[in-house]
Amino acid sequence: MTICFPCGLVCGGCGFSVTIDQGEAGIMTSFGKYIKTLSPGFYYINTCLYQIKKISMKLKSTQMAIASVQTSDGLTISVNGYISYKCVDPFLMTYAVANIDFLIKDLATGILKRLINKNTFRTILLKKMEISQEIQKKL
Repeated sequence: MTICFPCGLVCGGCGFSVTIDQGEAGIMTSFGKYIKTLSPGFYYINTCLYQIKKISMKLKSTQMAIASVQTSDGLTISVNGYISYKCVDPFLMTYAVANIDFLIKDLATGILKRLINKNTFRTILLKKMEISQEIQKKL
């Protein structure tokens, strides 16, 4: 629970401080409305008027598993893998996507399924680096 003191409204914080660590960004809002994005640093703010949501800008990794997919030559294969991603726009990460992990997994799974379906098993094994680069371009 935060108690608002009158001096906080006049002098902009009077001891209310927020630290945004390296590898993070802060989204400043006032009563739910976006104000600005804060870079790493130390800030004095009036916590009665402004709220800060910290967003990690570090590289994240999530596991992707596809149960079974059929190649163009009729073989059924299972694929497991990891997806690494990094937030480059904290505003979009906060307001445009509700669950970024699910979105990344869903997009990568769909792209990978289409690539497996249109290639033969031999082609997948021989051109795995090209397929990996194609997935990166589409994401």
